[in-house]
Amino acid sequence: MRISRDQAQQNHDRVVTTAARMFRERGFDGVAVGDLMKAAGFTHGGFYNHFKSKEALSAQALDQAFRQMDDHRAGMESLDDLLVQYLSEAACRAPGKACPAAALAGDVSRQGEPVKQVFAEGFERMVESMAARLPEGPRARG
Repeated sequence: MRISRDQAQQNHDRVVTTAARMFRERGFDGVAVGDLMKAAGFTHGGFYNHFKSKEALSAQALDQAFRQMDDHRAGMESLDDLLVQYLSEAACRAPGKACPAAALAGDVSRQGEPVKQVFAEGFERMVESMAARLPEGPRARG
């Protein structure tokens, strides 16, 4: 039985979302494709219907994780607000929702170029977002 394009996209998105969570919890190398697909509610064999490789999925999942953080930061006006949220106990207790930079920085060096590129772009957006929230003026410059 064939599924609709909408359902196929929903299935794809569910795998990416599950991967984004699991990679932040366990690292890229700590997640087997079979375990990931099972957690997403699919069979291991269905993986290659959606992705060319685990690396391709890793890049998409990392991009999604950074974009979620971008959206989350967009609602915060000050650097203090951002840091309070970032360093909160709740954030520490939910590694699957944690900042991908903090969760995966150590793993990225062992990944291929697509993952490294997504990480670099996401990290740059994060730094720019924080820099934009720094106070301005003579007192801020020291």
